[in-house]
Amino acid sequence: MLFEEMMANLEMGYSCENLEYANVCLLHFLSSFKYISQFRQVRKVREEDVVERSILFMKENLSKKLTLSDIAREVNLSSSHFSLLFRKKTDYSPMEYLLVNTERNLKGRKESRIVHVDKQTKKQ
Repeated sequence: MLFEEMMANLEMGYSCENLEYANVCLLHFLSSFKYISQFRQVRKVREEDVVERSILFMKENLSKKLTLSDIAREVNLSSSHFSLLFRKKTDYSPMEYLLVNTERNLKGRKESRIVHVDKQTKKQ
């Protein structure tokens, strides 16, 4: 999953920020091999946490129009109970969190394209 995230990030362009992020992710990825037992333990805790699972689901489905019930259904909770747990842990409603992350993702892609176009223009 981490490798796919690095690749998706680099597909958005080779800006300094994207390269730095991929570099840090690569260190984490390689560390997961060296310290496999710790990696598995942390991953297990994250998978058992409904808020963490829902955030992962949102990130994997940023291109889709998700509803609160879609996300709550993914973690097997009612919308109201899920919303309460999510806000308690993150200080955001699930939909606020989704909106902020969608905007960040779109902004990163837009900046990446601008840098890519700017580099192409300089070469000509």
